[in-house]
Amino acid sequence: MVETSVRKRFFHVSTRHVQNIFPELVVGQTIEIGNVHNAFFGYYERPLNYVIHGNTGNTMTVKAIHYLNAFKQGAIQGADLPGHAHGIALHYLMLARELIMEEVRKEICPEAPSRQSCLWLAPSIEGARCWQGIIGANSVIYEIQAIGNLHRADANLLLSDSEALSVTYDRARRYWRGEVSETPNMEVLLRGSAKIIAVRT
Repeated sequence: MVETSVRKRFFHVSTRHVQNIFPELVVGQTIEIGNVHNAFFGYYERPLNYVIHGNTGNTMTVKAIHYLNAFKQGAIQGADLPGHAHGIALHYLMLARELIMEEVRKEICPEAPSRQSCLWLAPSIEGARCWQGIIGANSVIYEIQAIGNLHRADANLLLSDSEALSVTYDRARRYWRGEVSETPNMEVLLRGSAKIIAVRT
């Protein structure tokens, strides 16, 4: 469940992209967490757009479902349909997951940091390196000092593929109760402040 941190050390993996509200952290800097959408959830403020070339040679920008419908109707050809379809499915799967996670958080553990505005932390440098492998090689690991509300949870309880809705809700409840799966992948959510202590390699 939720704990209050007074100057505990954790590790944060950050990467540069347009949604990141803290793209370049520096040692000694203190950032406040929890008042605005984080980079992960802020991604959903931008619609998925695709540039398509019609059979008549015209070019237009369309939204995701329009793009898939155009393929279905044969209006466009030749683009990377499998890759784009996978990206669109993943986009909506993760959005549905995060909306469910927020709904269940408010029911089970409303004092816990929201996944929509938290800062994600790893409890160890080894855990941070694991997350860095998932996030990408252009990411940076920072050692931070955390003050505020923390929630330790198992990321392997998160929805990652199609499953019964009842299972998704059950896993969300387990996540917010702080339970762990048979193969846990632990993450820490912070709402409060984080002071950058060092850059770790």
